Amino acid sequence: KKIIKENYLLKTVIVKKVWPNSLKISITFYEPCASLIVNNGFFNLSCDGRILKKAKETPQFLPIINYYQKLNAGSFQTGDWIDYKDIKQTLFFIDKLKQINLRPLTIDIKGQDMLVFNLNDSRIIVFSNSKDKDVQNYQLELIVKQFKIEGREFKKIDLRFNKPIIQF
Repeated sequence: KKIIKENYLLKTVIVKKVWPNSLKISITFYEPCASLIVNNGFFNLSCDGRILKKAKETPQFLPIINYYQKLNAGSFQTGDWIDYKDIKQTLFFIDKLKQINLRPLTIDIKGQDMLVFNLNDSRIIVFSNSKDKDVQNYQLELIVKQFKIEGREFKKIDLRFNKPIIQF
């Protein structure tokens, strides 16, 4: 536990004793999930909200989160956790979108209740911050699977309401 606290890039460390005279150490590292725009640069975040790196330039190959109020980079250190509900929910949906092969380029957190995911092929998915995230994830998976079966493409999916709104 001490090793994990001192090294913020380590996710888990498992030490097993292999008889008679050796140890097996298994280490997993945090992977960057997204990049959050802050007042003077970017934070590379893990999928559970840990700041892995502070950067000045735009990171490549990571979705960029544009928060409606820019956080102060000086208030956070590398290794700290971001505990804002809307940012954590955004990271959750980024992870879930990757699992169903949808890649977000940018995410705009617009106010308290609107998470707008702009995908790499100019499609848009809108999530709600107040609605249960697991319900929204289930609805999205169902819609995407059905569209793959039918061979249809969507332009926009809005999951903020009880019944999702889909534009073609």
